[in-house]
Amino acid sequence: MNALFRLENAVVRYAGAEILRVESLEVPERSVFGLAGHNGSGKSTLLRLLALLERPTSGRVLVDGADSAGRERELRRGITLLDQEPYLLRRSVRENVAYGPRARGDVADLDRRVAEALDWVGLAPGFARRSWRELSGGEAQRVALAARLVLRPRALLLDEPTANLDAESVARINLAALRAREEWGATLVLVSHDMAWLSEMADTVLHLHHGRVAGRGRTNILRGSWLEEPGGSRLDRGDDVPLRAPAAPAPDSPAAVEPGDITLLPAADAATARFDTLLPAVVEELSRDRDGLLALCRAGDLRLLVRVAADRAVVPGTPVALGMERRAVRFLD
Repeated sequence: MNALFRLENAVVRYAGAEILRVESLEVPERSVFGLAGHNGSGKSTLLRLLALLERPTSGRVLVDGADSAGRERELRRGITLLDQEPYLLRRSVRENVAYGPRARGDVADLDRRVAEALDWVGLAPGFARRSWRELSGGEAQRVALAARLVLRPRALLLDEPTANLDAESVARINLAALRAREEWGATLVLVSHDMAWLSEMADTVLHLHHGRVAGRGRTNILRGSWLEEPGGSRLDRGDDVPLRAPAAPAPDSPAAVEPGDITLLPAADAATARFDTLLPAVVEELSRDRDGLLALCRAGDLRLLVRVAADRAVVPGTPVALGMERRAVRFLD
């Protein structure tokens, strides 16, 4: 599969401070590519590079194998970005969705295309007459997505598209985005804090930490302050339940734990289990990938994806214990 986007030694600096450094990154055509990380990790900066809304301070952003520098305006016709809080024009829903094609002089069969885009996000034709003032948060997000779908972009970049939305809006946005890939081969780049949602949607998830690539795939990234202890280090979680690791390269080093290296146990078995780390947790969500069932579990301030054994029966809300060995934690620095 060809790469739609490729970054080579891309660095972004603001006022002399390095915000992002990506030595090498490829986003394949027609893929669903996820970006995860905490606030300030560089996700939005990377998204703006891919949207060609800014250039790297050094390095290159390639589109279809060619440097994008100097071609941004032309290439942006095929790339569209949906922000977490999209701006709507103070006009009707129809005029919001039709604005992009009108601005490009692409008005052939526009009424049908607007109605189709609204249908894709689950809004009936009569919805087009509504004013922007009448929209709920979920409806506004769906209208903003329709305004991008009507352009039929090659790349659809979505920044926290499901944050604070109701279940129906999330489902409609999911279906519309995936349909764009199926109908005309759109490449999707999704930014989210919701690892369960990203794991379900994305072919690949890239984790960022302090502007650097910290890991790929359905990996749990651990961030925080590591404290020295005999035999290695432990994560400073502010409670008496330690998460133990090998010796940390630095106090703020990012680390990763694979979902398959965490054992999910019934809470009642915690008293007799023997692991270097044993965290009380609650199952929040269940999802599937091509390798089986995953549970998103909350253990205090941590949310961890755990591979569920075939003989385990769990549902959201189940109290569990998460066991792992010290060596399962690998540092990324």
